[in-house]
Amino acid sequence: TPPFEDERLDRWRFGLQVEALNVAGAEARHALLMKAEAWATARGTPSARADVNHWRVLAQDSTEDVEAAARLLPSVIVGKATRSASLSSLGSYAVALMELRRFDEARDAADRLIHEGGALGLPVPVMIGEWVRRSTDYREGLPLTVDEPLAQAARSLQADARAGQLLFTEATIAWRAGDLAVGATLARETAALWRPRSSAGNPSAHCLIAQALLAVCEPSTDEALHTLATQLEEAAQSPRPGLALQGFGVLLRCFPELRPRWFDAAKAVFERTPTVYRQGVREILDVEPVLFGTAGPVSYTHLTLPTSDLV
Repeated sequence: TPPFEDERLDRWRFGLQVEALNVAGAEARHALLMKAEAWATARGTPSARADVNHWRVLAQDSTEDVEAAARLLPSVIVGKATRSASLSSLGSYAVALMELRRFDEARDAADRLIHEGGALGLPVPVMIGEWVRRSTDYREGLPLTVDEPLAQAARSLQADARAGQLLFTEATIAWRAGDLAVGATLARETAALWRPRSSAGNPSAHCLIAQALLAVCEPSTDEALHTLATQLEEAAQSPRPGLALQGFGVLLRCFPELRPRWFDAAKAVFERTPTVYRQGVREILDVEPVLFGTAGPVSYTHLTLPTSDLV
């Protein structure tokens, strides 16, 4: 298809293709980025160059360097053609900083998202900022309780799958505080929001991690647990196994009867997951101490399985 005369239409076209290929293989993403690179060169505008660099960040494999994204994104933010596009890149930058555990900088970026997004009347940047701020506090192990007004604000944007990120963080906050009833409600809502991202008969890793949290917050049958563990094992074969690994971790920690069947599978996923994606508290937990019984920075006081019982 030839380029559109309006650069904005091409930006939408390539951006949507990058998102669609986010679950595809690295080869397909690389081919698309090469086309986008040629497009940016032909356009010759700073905004087109900024767009391509942002797509490169979005299309990264989990094996690539998050620090590279953090170095690239500041120039992308200032190169974007519109304030809303700049805020989109700022959101990616805030997340990269959080993944690198540069928490103070992540909070600063989140505060900017909330302030500037609110001034422009754009709810999604505000929501991303709130999610980064809450997730950063969670990952640092700060004492937190569920922010119900914030959860309700996310519900008002339920058509946006990113609302699920904020609801899921509130669910984990409830779970870690031992408020399992609230955690179950929020985890169930999150799974419903993320379910459309799944293909027929093949739940997405996002949906599965929400289901894993739901399983530890309310009674589940043995059959349901075994089905969920099998789905997590399959999801963990993707190039981005981090979410599935955490789902494994929380199930094996809370349901030790699953360990003989699935511990080796979870360990294999752990060993091939890049360090930046497996160390330190993440969406649910710090995987290493949960899987292997080592000391971790956060106490999960409601998980009563003794360390001596861990493999």
